[in-house]
Amino acid sequence: MRSKTILLADDHPLILKGLYDFLVKEGFDVISCESKGIHAYNKIINLKPSIAIIDIEMPDMSGLEIVEKLVNQKIKTNIIFNTIHKENSIIQKAIELGVKGYLLKEYALEEIIACILAVSQGKTFFGKDLSTFSEPANEENFLGQLSPSEIKILRLIAQENNTKEIAEKLFIAEKTVEKHRSNIIRKLALSPTKNSLLIWSIQNKEELLKLFH
Repeated sequence: MRSKTILLADDHPLILKGLYDFLVKEGFDVISCESKGIHAYNKIINLKPSIAIIDIEMPDMSGLEIVEKLVNQKIKTNIIFNTIHKENSIIQKAIELGVKGYLLKEYALEEIIACILAVSQGKTFFGKDLSTFSEPANEENFLGQLSPSEIKILRLIAQENNTKEIAEKLFIAEKTVEKHRSNIIRKLALSPTKNSLLIWSIQNKEELLKLFH
């Protein structure tokens, strides 16, 4: 049996049972299955599983509300969302709250093991149809696509500097920063939606900060 303990939470009994049966068969230690948000939250507080795989929409307490409360309680359980929601606003909120994995239910069984393993190694994992929120790239991929100036700007974006602050720190015009941002979005094939570059750079922050150090 694999060493990581896992809690499952979903208000659909068939999905819950399907995930449980699949993960147990694969050798994972599933220590609790919950169908209500408040029960899932209490079990996470009491059992402190390594990973909690939870739906976003649940009775009593949503997945986002659970994570907010866990953050306030400084509970270190890694959260993976398994959901039908792929709206940018929801994914961005999940990232801001420190959610480590995000899966769409339609692909869950084919991706969940890879997601669990990635999260167990301290990485983030975003599944299919979530291309804006890609997995962290390695240094070679960064250097192969981006110029040194673009990487510097990405690193500053990852540290949540805005365009004006980046311009001041690099002694360049704000219009130049905006041009670089557009080029980075194009090179990384990101969605042109608002904050897509910020979300991507935060997700890849660890790798970005390693560059040139």
